[in-house]
Amino acid sequence: MTALLAAALLAASAPQAPPVFRAEVDVVRVEVLVTRGGAPVRGLGAADFEVRDNGQLQALDPILEEETPVDAILVLDTSGSVNGPKLDALKAAARAFLEGLREGEQAALLAFHHEVQLLESLTADIGAVRRALDRASPRGSTALVDAVYSALRLREPGERRTAIVVFSDGLENVSWLPASDVVEAASRSNVIVYGVAVRGKGDPKERFLSE
Repeated sequence: MTALLAAALLAASAPQAPPVFRAEVDVVRVEVLVTRGGAPVRGLGAADFEVRDNGQLQALDPILEEETPVDAILVLDTSGSVNGPKLDALKAAARAFLEGLREGEQAALLAFHHEVQLLESLTADIGAVRRALDRASPRGSTALVDAVYSALRLREPGERRTAIVVFSDGLENVSWLPASDVVEAASRSNVIVYGVAVRGKGDPKERFLSE
């Protein structure tokens, strides 16, 4: 009896192998941009690339990004630091971006100062986004990091591409979140984040948007 009890205790205390979970993935999305001297190399096709998994050559099903609809989330700085000509320039840049969207593509508008406000949800009505852009006015401090994170949370699941375009002077002074959290969240998403910066005389050269 004593020997059986000792054997049971030894079995219970022995390290257990961690559970193993297996999953199959039919499609893996791989985005590729080829440049030469800083300029995109055009005219490349699927035959110009090889993708291998554990040494095994994989079949490629190319998708042209230009043919995939875009959900564009515009993030506009409306803090006191952009009051005047800076805000005018940022709004002009945002309008120019909206002009480049194609029929059926969507846009949303977030504005931020010390708070983040959704001025227009994702919509194909680009005119509504323009009108929301015209209404935005500057005040308060700058929660740039929190605003970018909020934009990441707006992404809708699906096959559409999502681009976040931040229009700001790059100053940051009241966000709750550290920049590292936003960078990590962006790296785990399929979102591409762009920055459009405006700078006035005497502004520091080092900004968050350049990181």
